[in-house]
Amino acid sequence: MLTKQAVLGYFSDLFSDPDFNPVYDHLIDYSAITEVDMNSVDMVELVETTKSSDPRKGRVAFVIGPLVGREFLAKFYTELAHLSKGQTMQSFKTRKDAESWLGWD
Repeated sequence: MLTKQAVLGYFSDLFSDPDFNPVYDHLIDYSAITEVDMNSVDMVELVETTKSSDPRKGRVAFVIGPLVGREFLAKFYTELAHLSKGQTMQSFKTRKDAESWLGWD
């Protein structure tokens, strides 16, 4: 299950990884997750919480899969992050589309 705490844990692990390079593009694949326990308030809190601690400069592609409802939350988050932090993010239903957007194909 994807929760706000799980996402914050992911960020903590990523940013403390010695191999992490903030200029790299990132692909985050959430397509195998079957449940999402987050709402728009959680998304706003995630953006605000990570506003000063997220060093990523590269593009971020989210693979959300085909489940209904995820697209709205993903687009809401990516727009918030862009407006708040200037990050370039996009959500995709397929990994192939995400990789193509990142130029990895």
